[in-house]
Amino acid sequence: MTIREKAVTVTLSDGVERHLLLDYNALAEIMDLLKIEITNLQDAMTGPGSLKAIRAILWAGFLHEDDTLTPRAVGALVDPLKISDLATAITKALDNSFHADGEPKNAVAPAPAPEA
Repeated sequence: MTIREKAVTVTLSDGVERHLLLDYNALAEIMDLLKIEITNLQDAMTGPGSLKAIRAILWAGFLHEDDTLTPRAVGALVDPLKISDLATAITKALDNSFHADGEPKNAVAPAPAPEA
């Protein structure tokens, strides 16, 4: 899976289709903006301040397509009723960024075929 294939398609309230890519640069931007280590990202998404974390992750994940975006501009495009869908997209993008084949880390390997 190439870097571009790891992107997850997301459409915000402006109707523009964007590609959420959590590559090395995006992860570094998230760490800088939220002042956290990457190992604390899941906690940031579910704990106090989770809305800021989701906004920061979306912003950083869209920078590869549009480096003029700001976190505030991205936040203005987020429909609060779609936070659950966005969290799902973020989870998929994170899985894709940390796994070469894009398979979630907890995916079960298929059982070997029986020998004939």
